[in-house]
Amino acid sequence: MAYKVKRTTSPQNKSLKKGNLAIGNEKGDYGTTSTSGFVTGVVPSTGGHILVVEDGTTPNFYSFANDSELINYYNIVYSSVATLQDVIIAVAGNNSQVLISSIPVSSSVDVGTNFSGSGHSSNSTTANKLYRLKNNYSDNKTKSGLTEWVAVEGVSGVNYCAIYPGTKIYEIRNDGTYTQLVSSTSSPQVGTINVGAGRRYVGTKPVHFMDQASQHVMVPLSYKGYQWGFYYNRYDPQTVYVYGTEDNTTVKFWKDSVVTGTIIQDFTIDKGDIYTFSDSYAGSYYHLVADKPIVASSAGSGDKMILPQASTGYSYRRYNEHERTLDGTGPSFNGTYVIQDPEGAWAISIADGDGGDSESSVPLEYLTDTYCFGAGPLRSYFIVAPYASTAVTCSYWNGSSWTQYNSHSLSGTLTSPAIHSEGGQNGSTNLVDGTTRPWKWEGNNPYYIVINDGSADEEALFGWNRDEGILSFSI
Repeated sequence: MAYKVKRTTSPQNKSLKKGNLAIGNEKGDYGTTSTSGFVTGVVPSTGGHILVVEDGTTPNFYSFANDSELINYYNIVYSSVATLQDVIIAVAGNNSQVLISSIPVSSSVDVGTNFSGSGHSSNSTTANKLYRLKNNYSDNKTKSGLTEWVAVEGVSGVNYCAIYPGTKIYEIRNDGTYTQLVSSTSSPQVGTINVGAGRRYVGTKPVHFMDQASQHVMVPLSYKGYQWGFYYNRYDPQTVYVYGTEDNTTVKFWKDSVVTGTIIQDFTIDKGDIYTFSDSYAGSYYHLVADKPIVASSAGSGDKMILPQASTGYSYRRYNEHERTLDGTGPSFNGTYVIQDPEGAWAISIADGDGGDSESSVPLEYLTDTYCFGAGPLRSYFIVAPYASTAVTCSYWNGSSWTQYNSHSLSGTLTSPAIHSEGGQNGSTNLVDGTTRPWKWEGNNPYYIVINDGSADEEALFGWNRDEGILSFSI
């Protein structure tokens, strides 16, 4: 995850300004026409810090592997400090300094979220604290679970699961204003929120969102991409939802093949727009291709899901059913639980015997080591492990502590992943009881996981890596 720093006397687009320092997070258009003058910073290792000091000419960068190194340095060079919080407060009061930290997602350090940084010359609400700068222009496939989710429909009662104490949940509107929906949690927590179409939702620590029985409603923006697949064979008609992450995005909806097929839809959307279209598409393979990143989902009266991205690498799935490449053929590698093709391939599985739903494949680069769930009682789960010596522990919150439900040892390879099936995969029976509670899966390697929710509807989960750092700024 990159960041950029520039010495300037005026605010810059999509950045925060402190003193003569403008700071931007990840990829971004930090001016109206160019990024001239910005310097890409050295990214701190997880648990480490970069102190940026503006000396009147150019920003200077000082790197520290951990809290102790930073505290010792600050004590010697600047002022007396004893803790990381002391350093944060000291830096916040010095207009020539910015602290950039990579805090583990499960840390007890309170990392807030800055939602509207564009052109700010100051922001008093961020003083004395670490904040993540949001600009929606990430060019990395983040696995932290901390980028926004978007609602493609307005729905009452969307489920959330927050397993880390101190989590807050916010709704962000397209004009940058925001509302706190969930106050700081004191323990692992599930609940519901009302969402609006095109609005974004973010937790200050990893949060999973799912609308029980309507898995298409909430889509993680970290899963944005350029090429997507679409197929169904029942519940006709279906509606496709496309959300734009950048202005002037051209999207084409192809039937059969992007080489020799037919363009059914051809449209342009801007950042924050949701474009929907609906028709009878049953029984044919379709592809969404965009020139800038989008996210996409689909829904009929059943078979509601986040659509699968087409990947040139390995993609993982629960069942072998419907798979295609962008050029309309079967994947050159069509293994059990995994597909791959250099032209870009995706897969969808439909109907596991109960409920009325389907699920998508997920590319290797989006798999993570930690997931959570809280959309009704858990009915089943299915793990696909593409790495050797993978250990996964499943636990649920009993109201006062975590109870281990099961642990699994799996040893797979990229082309022959190991699997574990827990519970009836048709989702007809609760694993524990009928209580909606936090569930979590923690592994030592990334893996793919499909669950059946409280309505016996299936969906692949999106999670985070526990040891991945949150890049944060003290301003």
